[in-house]
Amino acid sequence: MGFKSLIAKQVQGAMRTLGTDADGLARKRVFLSMSEGVYNSAARTVEAVETRHVGVPMVLSRFSLNDIDDEVRPQTDRVVLIASLDLPVAPDENDKIEDTDLVIYTVKRILSDPADAMYKIHVRRE
Repeated sequence: MGFKSLIAKQVQGAMRTLGTDADGLARKRVFLSMSEGVYNSAARTVEAVETRHVGVPMVLSRFSLNDIDDEVRPQTDRVVLIASLDLPVAPDENDKIEDTDLVIYTVKRILSDPADAMYKIHVRRE
């Protein structure tokens, strides 16, 4: 087992420790992966295809004061932390996250993680 995979397992375990139930910090939410889509010849448009990944544990929180930059809108923006082993696809801009109370957040930026063990995602409430 390599060092990166060991870190990825530890991050995944940490998310479970935070709690994935309704009272936990890493609640299970829906991640909506939006792909380029399929060409609709009748409408002559390309329609995005949405793939739902249900039950993905993730932490949804406000940005800290140190992390706020020119692109962050404190009223509507949040940061999402997802263990990379819990998400079967790599996140991309315009993907969406559906919260338990049906609030939709759109991915604006993928922030860095040097070990590729966790996705740190800047999202905005629609």
